Amino acid sequence: MGRASTPAAGFESAAQELALLAAAVRAPLWRPGEFVDVAYIGGVFTSQRLLERYRMLVELEAGNRYAAPLRGPAEGALLEALRSAGIQTRLL
Repeated sequence: MGRASTPAAGFESAAQELALLAAAVRAPLWRPGEFVDVAYIGGVFTSQRLLERYRMLVELEAGNRYAAPLRGPAEGALLEALRSAGIQTRLL
C-alpha cells in the first residue's frame, strides 16, 4: 500500500482498512443482511474524522449498525472466551 499524500487521505485510508477488517470478521460469523452492531475500540478512533468515515463505510453493508462500544476490550475478550466455551453469563 502506498503512503497517503495528505493527512485527510491518510484518515480515509485508515478508516477503509478498519472497515474492511470489520467486514472480514463479520462475514464468517453472521449471515448477509443479519443485524449486527459493529463497534469501534482503540485510540485511533479519537480522531473524529476517522471515526465518521469508518461509521459511513461500516453502515454501507446491509445489516450493519454502527455502535459505540458497550464495554472495554478486556470485558469483550472475556465474554467472547466464555461464549466460545459454551458458558452463558452477563456482565453488569
